[in-house]
Amino acid sequence: GPSEDAITIQRSDTGAVRMVFGSGFRVPLVGLGCGAGDLGEGARCFLRYFKEAFRLSDPESELVLLKVREEPYGDVVVLFNQQYLGYPVFGRQVLVTVSPAAEVTHVYSTLAVPLTGPTVDELVQALAGAAPEQSLEAVQAHAGDSSLVAGPAMEIVWPLLADKTFQAVPAWSMATYTPGQSDPTRLSVVEAGSAAVLESRSLVASLPPREMWGYARHPAMTTNSSHPTC
Repeated sequence: GPSEDAITIQRSDTGAVRMVFGSGFRVPLVGLGCGAGDLGEGARCFLRYFKEAFRLSDPESELVLLKVREEPYGDVVVLFNQQYLGYPVFGRQVLVTVSPAAEVTHVYSTLAVPLTGPTVDELVQALAGAAPEQSLEAVQAHAGDSSLVAGPAMEIVWPLLADKTFQAVPAWSMATYTPGQSDPTRLSVVEAGSAAVLESRSLVASLPPREMWGYARHPAMTTNSSHPTC
C-alpha cells in the first residue's frame, strides 16, 4: 500500500476531515460498492461510505448536488452544497475529484459540521418575519451606499461556530448592484431576526457563476479551479 506520507489529511476545528489528497490517495469507487456510471451519485456514495470522517449524519439530506464539471485533463469535479432542513448553508461545500479511472483523488470540504439549530417551523417563522426589502436596507446601511439595488435573494442558514458545534442561523443572502452595472457587485448575508449583516463580500474581483449567487463558494475555493486557494 502507499506510504503514509503519500497522503495528506487536514481536519477542521471540529475534527471533521477538511482536505485529503496526495499521490497515494486513490480510492476506486467500485471498491466501495459505488457505481462509476453516474459520477455525481458515485461521489455522494463515497461521502456516504466515509460519512463519519466528514462528520455527516445523512449525506442524502445534508448535501445537494450543485454541479459536475469535467476538467481539461480528464478529471471530473463534483460539487455539493451543504443544506440544513432543506435550506442552503451559506458558503459550505464539499468538492470531490474523480479521475478518468473512477478513483477519488482529492476531497476538499468547508462543511459546517456538526450543525444543529431551529426546527423547520422555527426557520419558516423566522424567515417569514424578515422580508428581502429589510435585507436591502441593512446592506445599504452597512455599505454606506443607499444607491445599491437588490439582485437575487435566497433564504439560507448561516453557520455560527460555538464550542466545536455549528448553530444554524436563519438568514438571507442577497446580491446587490451598483447603479449602471449589469452584474452584481456585492454579496451579503443578513440575519433574519436582527437584520444584522453577517458577511458582505465584493464580487468585482471574481464574479461567481450565476448559479452560485445564493450559495457563495467558500472564500478558500476559487471560482475556476477544483483546488482551494492557499
